[in-house]
Amino acid sequence: MNYLNDIKNLIEKDKIAEQRQQNAKVLLKRLKGKTEFMFALEKEDVPLFVPVIFKSKAERDFVRSELTNSGIYCPVHWPNEIESKNPIFDR
Repeated sequence: MNYLNDIKNLIEKDKIAEQRQQNAKVLLKRLKGKTEFMFALEKEDVPLFVPVIFKSKAERDFVRSELTNSGIYCPVHWPNEIESKNPIFDR
C-alpha cells in the first residue's frame, strides 16, 4: 500500500488549488452581468465547478452546446426529473 502514499506525494495540491481558483475567476469575470452566480468566490475557496443560473432554458442549452463544440463539458447539475414547476431546473 506504500504506492498509494507515493502517488499522494506526487500530487501538487497547491498547484491544483491555484489552477481551480484561477479558472473560477476567469468564469466569474467573463460571465459577470450575463448570468447569475450561485455563490461568490472567497479567497480560501477551491471550487470544483462554478454553478451559474441562466435567464432561460434556451440560453442555457445554447451555451452548453457552444461549450461542447469547443470540447468543454458543462453538465446540468439539477435536471428536472421530478417535473417540478420551479424554474430553477431549466435555468
